[in-house]
Amino acid sequence: MILSHRRCREILRSQIVGSVVGARKFAVMAVVALLAFAASGAAAQYEPWRVIALEVSPDGRWAAVATDRRELLVVDLVNLNSIRRVTDYPGGGFGWSPDSRWLAFCERLPGRSPSLWLFEPGAVGPAGKGRQGRSPKPIVSGTDWIGQPGWIDDGHIALLSSRGSDHVNVWLADADSGDSKKIIDCGRDITGLWTSPVQGELIYRSAQTGGTELWWLWGVGEEPVRLTRDNARGGAGANQVYIESMVRFSADGQYVGFVSEGARGRSIIAMDLGRGLPVGELEVEQRPRSLEPTSGGEVVITLGDEVYRWMPGAKSAKRALSKPMRWNDLPLGFATEVGRDGWVAVANGNLIVTADKLKGLDRGRMLARNPRDLIAMAVAWDNADAHRQAAGSLKKLAKGTHGRTGAVIEFEALRTRAWIERRRARAGRAARLLRDARLLGSGTGGGEIDTDDLEAVIHEHMFIHLFERGDAQDAGDLIAALPESYSAHRRVVWARSLLASEDSKLRKRWRKAGLALRRGDWAQSASELRDLVGADRTSEVNRLGMALVVTGDFDPLAPAILNRDADVSGLIDDYRFQEAIIEISRSGDLTEEVTAGALRALLLGQWARSGQFDVAQRLLGADLRDPNGPFLEYADMLERYLLSEEQDLWLETAVVRVFFAKDVIRLLERHMSETRPRMVLLLARAKAALIAGEMEKLDALLTEAERNLNLIPSSFWTADTAELLLLVHLYRAKHHERQRRWRAALDSYALCQSVLGRFARDWDVTAFDVALFRSAVEAARGEDSDRVQSWLGLQRGLGDPLVNPANDRATLMSAMTNIDTLRRFDDLGAMKPYLAYTQGVVLAGLGRVFLAIDALQAARAPGAPPALRSRALLEEAALRFGLGQSDLAVRLLDKIDAAQLDAPRLATLIRTRAQAERACGLIDSEIERMGQLAASYDLGRGWLPIPTSGPDNFAEEKP
Repeated sequence: MILSHRRCREILRSQIVGSVVGARKFAVMAVVALLAFAASGAAAQYEPWRVIALEVSPDGRWAAVATDRRELLVVDLVNLNSIRRVTDYPGGGFGWSPDSRWLAFCERLPGRSPSLWLFEPGAVGPAGKGRQGRSPKPIVSGTDWIGQPGWIDDGHIALLSSRGSDHVNVWLADADSGDSKKIIDCGRDITGLWTSPVQGELIYRSAQTGGTELWWLWGVGEEPVRLTRDNARGGAGANQVYIESMVRFSADGQYVGFVSEGARGRSIIAMDLGRGLPVGELEVEQRPRSLEPTSGGEVVITLGDEVYRWMPGAKSAKRALSKPMRWNDLPLGFATEVGRDGWVAVANGNLIVTADKLKGLDRGRMLARNPRDLIAMAVAWDNADAHRQAAGSLKKLAKGTHGRTGAVIEFEALRTRAWIERRRARAGRAARLLRDARLLGSGTGGGEIDTDDLEAVIHEHMFIHLFERGDAQDAGDLIAALPESYSAHRRVVWARSLLASEDSKLRKRWRKAGLALRRGDWAQSASELRDLVGADRTSEVNRLGMALVVTGDFDPLAPAILNRDADVSGLIDDYRFQEAIIEISRSGDLTEEVTAGALRALLLGQWARSGQFDVAQRLLGADLRDPNGPFLEYADMLERYLLSEEQDLWLETAVVRVFFAKDVIRLLERHMSETRPRMVLLLARAKAALIAGEMEKLDALLTEAERNLNLIPSSFWTADTAELLLLVHLYRAKHHERQRRWRAALDSYALCQSVLGRFARDWDVTAFDVALFRSAVEAARGEDSDRVQSWLGLQRGLGDPLVNPANDRATLMSAMTNIDTLRRFDDLGAMKPYLAYTQGVVLAGLGRVFLAIDALQAARAPGAPPALRSRALLEEAALRFGLGQSDLAVRLLDKIDAAQLDAPRLATLIRTRAQAERACGLIDSEIERMGQLAASYDLGRGWLPIPTSGPDNFAEEKP
């Protein structure tokens, strides 16, 4: 398992949510409103925005909304036509001031330093503190990360920052002057900060005493009070608190709720801060999306797509948790109390719902940002079988909207309604709606309608005539009237060919097949298609039609309405369709995109997943014996299998259970006889033997591979083929490890490092991991042999980062259990930092980023081997980068002793550092910076993606 800088960038989706709490009141609206935020131009395929955080100001006037499009908006809940975009680059959280005048938010422009700003939603233009309500300059700025701002009072903001430190601390900033000071430094990362509606109070999370715990600071300058206890001590939340941004205060600051996760499972804890005591604990199977303690002592929880009310003090378990709440049968979440005057929530992921009382949220008033979101709502209703409600809402939306919401919205409403009516088997009504959409799209007011969308509507209209209505004449007239720009699509070409066919049985069968496909009747579809192909596999109509089937092209509107292609996976499960694919592929490619090889690979994957290995073996046997040559790309699939990264399970299964079957392997050996394919096949078999623990077989395969090395000319080995040479030595090193032949293993690892240093290419973290394993094996030559073997066994359980890393949760959880066992029953000796490193990697894979950082810091403690120290620093820097703490990542990378690194590791360090420096605004050009660093470290050409012509800005390669 390799959690490199390349993968860790996406570990945390965003720091937008942050922590925003405060006393909130809400001016309840007396009318039902559709808040139509002005559409920003036509969108060919509108993907509904999704709310990821929503906070209402304490006076109930404003709502700050963060979306998955990385934007921060402020909605005026009194003047419903007012929406302000605060920033398109939020990066660290936001929070309302107690007087509701200001919204503090973190901004992170690409390649710029992070900053904390104020926004005054009540300001108009330059009359406010800054232009359009934004402060004229940031309150806090600099290259150091900042995040999770929360107000201590109307003039002071608490925030997290890594300023001038190797860990994150709590700072306090003056909202007027920007002056800031550090108020909490516990020597460890503070990984969460939440301010209370009661001024001056905050809760923070850290592992300052060893376990992850919550601390309550009831006044600046006072001593913090520990609210929770780690597993070793017991007490409230003794399961360890892990989840980011899941601590919430009630509106009056009396109660706090948080999520606890750990070895005991997952639970929600409610505490009464007034008494300093827990009032209840609720075990839950899934991670809550939100929780909201109320002033009355309840906790409102979003689990999945439903909202529940939990009464922590209820004597009966049945009464403790209410029945789930939804909004008009659609998902509901982010339910938030607004003082004692109302509630606000989010329906269907993107519709803001308000109500006077919590019980009223299921039929609350709804605000939509864009009419397109109402279309998405109708689609969701249709998927929930509320077809009449969906069609009715679209009819209201489209009726009379032209000129008010624009032709685009009317067009989208018409096509969506037609799609729903067709799915309800109302073909005539759907055809009329599609005709109206076509006329609108081709009329004078439809110039802004996307041509691809109009084309999809035309094709759907054509298919309705062809399949649902069985009206060949109307379909033919429609095709004949098409402009040339719309008539070249593969759907039209196929339909024209079908209508031109003189075979009436062919037309009838394709109508049955097409109708079944569009209804999702996979059994009927498979039967018809098998008969069609069996009757004539060379027919142009059948070949083009099958190409449309496998690409999901028989539902033209699905991509625009569902934002995905039509799902035909149910069809692929049917053995009759599989027979049709085999038959049609015998005559070669169907189109340039749908090749015979792609069709057979589709079947191979399907059979590998379902365990039909004998059928898959027969398929490969027939493919390898084909007189026209094999259609499958065996070398490409085997090279993919050899990559040292997590594999698709079906590919691993297909290689081991199908490719290496006795009858297939003989054919493969004949087919893959040239130098590179032969080495690929040998190494793939060796990898399979290594994973299976078949040491004799592994030895024999590696011996043959090593014998082949002597026959391969040196000119064959280039940067492109070097990985094959590396794998020969790497697998031999692993073979020696299993046999506890430590000296031989060290020699093989030395050969690996020789290959890495010989070929200038991007080896990413491979060079770091080879050095790490070599250093561990060196420890095995002394008294730590058994401990090293235990650590190597743990690595094998994880798949080994250099062979076949596994990142699935079950494997990672099993590894954590094994780590705990090793620590409990063994004196770890020299392997203690190695085990800490492995724990850090596993925790990062489980999403426990801050715990992972703690473990990685333990791994690089004084006395740790240089190879381990540098790898742990690189891993922690990658995690910091993923958290947005790029400045801290740079400082960590500076701690790596570059003088001890060979060229491939040095190149990875330089590339990672330049990327981190660019992210936090220290430099403008990564390429220029890489050139400067390469020159300072005397790194030769070819290791980095920097220009090799023009003035030199990096060192010449040494002879």
